[in-house]
Amino acid sequence: MAVAVELPGTMEATVRFVEGTPPASIVEETISRLDAGGVANELLAASALAVSRSTELPADHHGGPVHPVSGVHAVHHAGSWLTGDWAKMPVVHSVALANRHVHSPEMGPMIMPSLPADSPKGSREEQLEAFRQAIRSSEPMLAQRIFLGLYETHRPGDILDAMLETALRRNGMDDHYFLYTVHSIRALHCIGWQWAPVVLRPVVRYLSTNMRAVVDLESGFTSEYVESNLAAYREYWRFEALIDEHRLLERVTRLGSGDDEDAAVGALGERIADGTPFAAIPGMVAEALAEGLSLAGVAEAMSYGAALLHLRTDYGNPFDVHLHTGINTRRYLLDVPEVSLRNKLLGLLGWANGPEVRLCEPRVSWPPRFDGGEAGALDRESLLDAIERSITERTPPDRSKSVEQLYCGEEVKRTLGLAQAYADAGHDSGAFFQLMGELVCRDDSSEMHAFKHLQAAREEYESSREPYRRAHLVSAAKMAWCTYGFDQDVYRQAREHLAI
Repeated sequence: MAVAVELPGTMEATVRFVEGTPPASIVEETISRLDAGGVANELLAASALAVSRSTELPADHHGGPVHPVSGVHAVHHAGSWLTGDWAKMPVVHSVALANRHVHSPEMGPMIMPSLPADSPKGSREEQLEAFRQAIRSSEPMLAQRIFLGLYETHRPGDILDAMLETALRRNGMDDHYFLYTVHSIRALHCIGWQWAPVVLRPVVRYLSTNMRAVVDLESGFTSEYVESNLAAYREYWRFEALIDEHRLLERVTRLGSGDDEDAAVGALGERIADGTPFAAIPGMVAEALAEGLSLAGVAEAMSYGAALLHLRTDYGNPFDVHLHTGINTRRYLLDVPEVSLRNKLLGLLGWANGPEVRLCEPRVSWPPRFDGGEAGALDRESLLDAIERSITERTPPDRSKSVEQLYCGEEVKRTLGLAQAYADAGHDSGAFFQLMGELVCRDDSSEMHAFKHLQAAREEYESSREPYRRAHLVSAAKMAWCTYGFDQDVYRQAREHLAI
């Protein structure tokens, strides 16, 4: 008989709180726990554990643990830099979303069974290869048992590198093969590696599930969409060929960037965003690396280009965050020593190949910046007020349309111009991101996408050089605009108990 996974210490009771509390009262009871001295990070960990062990993985990527776990990194960090009671809101959202998924008849409840660890014979590398092979062979139970064995003996980076073989290859089919994999590792950095045996098992299962489940999916997708994703998947060999053609494994020896690359980083970023077909981007990246631009410099240039592309689209989908989160996640990989250079290169070369990045390509139609006009003369507080009004007073989104059919229109250009004026004036970025955080904390319809984009934009802003960092700040304002006006039930319930 199967035995359900049970967590050690007080975590079992906290996870059961997330799983068992009626959805109508989860917001109030979560805030009560925080006010009584409950640790936000323990509740965040409990939400990740609950949604991982008690919800079913969906056939595609909507529902189950994919987005709640992928949002843990953003929630953890937003809670550290938001001020006042707003700092409680990210974890309240995380707990409420996990609870909603557990109680949804489409995805919960599911019971994760305890499994014995399987330690293959051979060297450490042979054990990792057995793990890769179980994933390749679509053997999810075997892959999970091997993972549990590797957890005891291998470093997190080793396990991540092994999972990346499939995650990177399948990115063309669905960005979440890659994003969910890497974001889960980042989540464990925040809540503790000791929870990997629960949090990573659904990831391993997702990677080792036969792709036919996605290919045959019809509801909500056209056959053209499926065919385009299959075509992108089949193009993966091009990235491997570019590595060999340009001898990148030999030539890429400079990892960190410096002041001597300032101009080259900006030039490559602007080339990526100037209307170049997305299919041409991998070749541009490979050439820049072969010509000596550092790995970090190329990644920063791609990040700059991603922000400019986001600003150039009239796409109004509140889930449209993958340009930013995709490159932010790949930049994270550069700092993981156990991830091979080959996988780091394949990650960068495949950035624009994911379907939710490719969806943006036909919507690139605007210039990369808009002039705020007279707003540039306003002081910081007046400009922040104007930015906030331009978002909160926007025309509500048309809820009769699917999110893929939503476009920004001329109205968002006011927000973009004001945010550009703020960036150009050199006003305090902390005050700006606090405002964006307060706006994002009102959203509970995007399944953590708004939080993920905000944190990615903030990290990219902080890790980029002037003047290229400004595009990330403006991009955060655009996403806040796109997200605003959808469901705000968690916020409305929370404000009765918080000073927000």
